[in-house]
Amino acid sequence: MPLFREILGWSYFPLRFKNQIARNMRREPRFQLRVLSYHDMSQADEVLFERQLRWIMRSWDIVTPEEFAAMIDGDIPIGRDTLILTFDDGTVSNLRVAERVLKPLGIQALYFIVTQYALLSEEDDWQEFASRRIMLNQEPKAVPEEFRNMTITDLQTLLSEGHTIGAHTATHARLSELEGESLYEEIALGADLLQDRLGTHIRHFAYPFGNFESISAKACDVARQRFDYVYTGMRGDNMPDRTSWHLRRESNHPHDSLWYTGACLEGGADFLYSNKHRICGEWVD
Repeated sequence: MPLFREILGWSYFPLRFKNQIARNMRREPRFQLRVLSYHDMSQADEVLFERQLRWIMRSWDIVTPEEFAAMIDGDIPIGRDTLILTFDDGTVSNLRVAERVLKPLGIQALYFIVTQYALLSEEDDWQEFASRRIMLNQEPKAVPEEFRNMTITDLQTLLSEGHTIGAHTATHARLSELEGESLYEEIALGADLLQDRLGTHIRHFAYPFGNFESISAKACDVARQRFDYVYTGMRGDNMPDRTSWHLRRESNHPHDSLWYTGACLEGGADFLYSNKHRICGEWVD
């Protein structure tokens, strides 16, 4: 994988040149509509993250989740390559990054929150929850401080700053392992509880883990009955079909090289997910 990432990074400029030529040859240029996905970040990551965002913003428009939704629905025209930022799980580092990095850049993001994680009190063992439900491969005491849960008050702060809250299930369960009432409780009831506590309508949902093996046709059916916009963790451009129930996302990290990040945004890794997108697309037809 490191070799693949390095090779993909070197392909950034050829990919961008190819895409620009193809766009110029069209009677009506077609731009890309993508989603960048992040998780927790250490304070040391913030400098790299800001550098990454400033570099991306040279070529891409970063819009609000509301504008992105309108673009998916076809209500706003797209005149430039466009993306939104999302953050998964609801760690306290997301709140710090929103204040220190996103606010100065004028960026409003979409935060996918695990309901029961956000509802933990100060007396609850957040490290135990994180290690058992989210990180899976860490001992509780090894879970870093930046992975502490954001509280309902923290989420209300994000809302007051113009950010958007989405759902990420009740407990961060792998949905492909659930059926029936358990599936409904994780997806729909988990979001309803979070919505009631925040007093805001939750329209966006992201599958935990996000890979093809963690999603199922039954989970997809429950999600699209409850939400207007449903996101996977699989890479791709959302423009070709613009379905709101099978949105593609680019999984990123501040330590990713600029060229690797750019190559992914130009579609260099899309081919790895084409067949999986086709199957998921059949679930929402």
